[in-house]
Amino acid sequence: MAPKDSIIVIKIGGSTLENNGTILEDILLLKSKQYKPVVIHGGGKLINKWMERQGIFPRFVNGLRVTDKDAIDIVVSVLAGVINKRMVAEISNAGGKAVGLCGIDGRIFESTIQNPLLGYVGKITKVNDQLIHDILGAGYIPLIAPIGINVTGDLQGSEFLNINADTAAGEIASALKAERLVFLTDVEGVLDVNNQLIEALSLEQGRNLIESGIAKQGMIPKLQSGLTAAASGSDVSIINGNTPQALLHSVDAKRIGTIIKKR
Repeated sequence: MAPKDSIIVIKIGGSTLENNGTILEDILLLKSKQYKPVVIHGGGKLINKWMERQGIFPRFVNGLRVTDKDAIDIVVSVLAGVINKRMVAEISNAGGKAVGLCGIDGRIFESTIQNPLLGYVGKITKVNDQLIHDILGAGYIPLIAPIGINVTGDLQGSEFLNINADTAAGEIASALKAERLVFLTDVEGVLDVNNQLIEALSLEQGRNLIESGIAKQGMIPKLQSGLTAAASGSDVSIINGNTPQALLHSVDAKRIGTIIKKR
């Protein structure tokens, strides 16, 4: 069980957000128990819908969205606008206090273009966490959309970069020295070659799953980020966010999903 007053970074996937489960209720309960939740959210499904309306068809490479100039405007609008503010409103209406941010605010995520073939997809080069600490200190829950500020010497057409939400969550957890990082997704956890749940992973086992190709698509950045955070000292869990009270069970150290063991 995580000690009281500890920081818990929670990454919520877009599919989990759409299912209207107990996630926001669980976050408020954690806050009432004196934990300090920090939320990073995705929104891939809604981004896909908006892109398709514009005749843009989503493409992914190793779980990362290929983001051209037209797509980056949609990504920023959906993540930092619609989804982020909807979550703030829902928490507020439930009696909680939240502040909606993206990685551009306070230069939280300084980033450079990760790979020109991916377009405006960013690699985080620095996390400025003072604003997050200030928000936590004021008693609010930070809700962060994974958009980075482009610090590439030549902006190459965009001040914004799309950051994979799993990657952003791992970087935030490491920077904040979070007690726990929880990935809420739409599968039970990390699966082996026979599609059976792996309940616990060492750092080496996690790396082997990626290198062998057993981990696929969206699970790749989750594992990569989880391994980074675990190596920095955070407890890491990958769980099914559609299971009622899954987040609470994870924080209470009940057996659920996949745990990545700290070094």
